[in-house]
Amino acid sequence: KQRYFGPKNLSIAVVGDVDDGIAQIVDACFGRLEKKGNEKHTFTQPQRQRYEELEEVHDDAGYVMVFIPVGGVNHPDRYTLDFISHALGGSRGSYTFNNRLFRELRTKRGLGYFPHALYEIHVGVGLLQLGVRGMHKKDANLVKSVLLDELEKIKEPLGEEEFEGARYSMVTAERRSFHERATDISGGYAEAEFFCTDPRFEYFSQQINALTPESVAQVANGIFDGRYFIVASS
Repeated sequence: KQRYFGPKNLSIAVVGDVDDGIAQIVDACFGRLEKKGNEKHTFTQPQRQRYEELEEVHDDAGYVMVFIPVGGVNHPDRYTLDFISHALGGSRGSYTFNNRLFRELRTKRGLGYFPHALYEIHVGVGLLQLGVRGMHKKDANLVKSVLLDELEKIKEPLGEEEFEGARYSMVTAERRSFHERATDISGGYAEAEFFCTDPRFEYFSQQINALTPESVAQVANGIFDGRYFIVASS
């Protein structure tokens, strides 16, 4: 608290029909905050290391989760990490049932009901998680092995068909999400031409369409280096 909660790390956003008097209001509300040094602190990515933990549960249902600390909002590989998460665990739309983890763990091996991947993105740090829920505790070691194998396999460039399928489903699902947001804001139906030209979607689409199988593999090789932490039931 003493390090991060100071005036130099404070950002204030004002939205609406405001005039120049807003500066005086802000100063009246926040101008008396005590100054705490001259250095502006930033949140940094924690040290990466390998760590495993077992959690005891009292029934047959189990889970395995693998967490990899990665880059956050301003990281140059942010969109590549988002794509890797989608290719591995179907983070968007119908690809939930056609991603690598689902095919390998549920369709092929029947080891779990809900294999998934998720890229949590924050200021300064992100977290990529791979996991399986709805599985038998006795299969925990096998599931862990499969998850780590998939992290190794994603270091190789995806085939053209798989790559294009993952990219298409990712962009299509994001376009749909912008349609839903636009509908919520307007209170009525939003024409496709409106939300498809939303600058946020356009930027997202440009970043994803600029990826190649080789560029994705390069990022995966730089990040998945064996330093992760695992939480599993026992």
